[in-house]
Amino acid sequence: METKGAVLSYLKHDRTIMQGRNLYNQFPTKSLATQSYISRLANTASNVKKVAYELCKLVAIPERQMNALLNQPLSVKPVEKVIENKPSVDLEKMVLEFVPNDSEEIINELATYLNIEFPIPEFTKGLLGLSERKNFANELGLDVQGNSNADYDAVFEVYKHELLTARIVEAKEVLIESKLQELDVKTKESIKLRDQFPFLKESDCPRVLHLLVADLITAHETFVTQQPLLHQQATQEQLKQLVEEVKASYIDKKEVFAELEYYNEHKKLLGEHPLFEQLRQEEEIKNLSAVDLAKKNSNLQNNINRNKKKLESAENDADKEKYEELILLQTKLKEFGEKELETRK
Repeated sequence: METKGAVLSYLKHDRTIMQGRNLYNQFPTKSLATQSYISRLANTASNVKKVAYELCKLVAIPERQMNALLNQPLSVKPVEKVIENKPSVDLEKMVLEFVPNDSEEIINELATYLNIEFPIPEFTKGLLGLSERKNFANELGLDVQGNSNADYDAVFEVYKHELLTARIVEAKEVLIESKLQELDVKTKESIKLRDQFPFLKESDCPRVLHLLVADLITAHETFVTQQPLLHQQATQEQLKQLVEEVKASYIDKKEVFAELEYYNEHKKLLGEHPLFEQLRQEEEIKNLSAVDLAKKNSNLQNNINRNKKKLESAENDADKEKYEELILLQTKLKEFGEKELETRK
């Protein structure tokens, strides 16, 4: 590996936590304590800068040069994935089906395949070996209960297991995102819904199913207009947003197809798609008096403002997703309520 060139390429073309970790782990002069530290960092701009600083320190790139590169727009080019080569079907399937409680044999096989390493040094025997183990544990920030070589070795094995498991999970996420992008790009245009679900042509087909199909088509059209970002001078944030939209589109597609397939088989509605809840609340809004409708619209706006504040302070992806969904639903209901109120004037 041409070390300095690899770091410069990372600063110019990637700047993700995952790729930064992978690059740092390849250096023979790396600090194990730093390796352990960056393994726990989330993918934020400030943490990317921390990883970039550690990489630059290894190859003697001045901090001023690092900051100058980080301040430049990202030059997008195909970046190295965790899975660089075309995997065999069996190994790809193993990655996709991996769960943290898989056997040690599977973990080791996938770690080898994904080029994930955590070499435990060969320690000297006796008291000198115990001293070496203590130093190694300190570098990793590990707290060892006990004072024998066996105690330390057991802790190192647990740490190695957890580290390899976390890296495989990250690789699985990368592969899933890649698959989602391929799925949306390659298959959505070929979907012939009316041929697949003939009931959509029938006059007594429930209106909600037509609405779901319309949403599916709109989501696809939106994706097609945004997909060229992948090939342009897109920022890492834009790419992240695009991947999130692809994932949301994929999930929505699965939910829509579940409704269509259930109706096709049972001739009744499944009713689990979020649109059903929206329509139920819209029906309640239509039945309100003008005075109560005005109050409802005001309450919805207050709820939107409150959830926007909660979204800003949310600390994890699950909470962010929850508040984003609430804001979206409440905004749609408020728009519906305002139109309903306007028709009554």
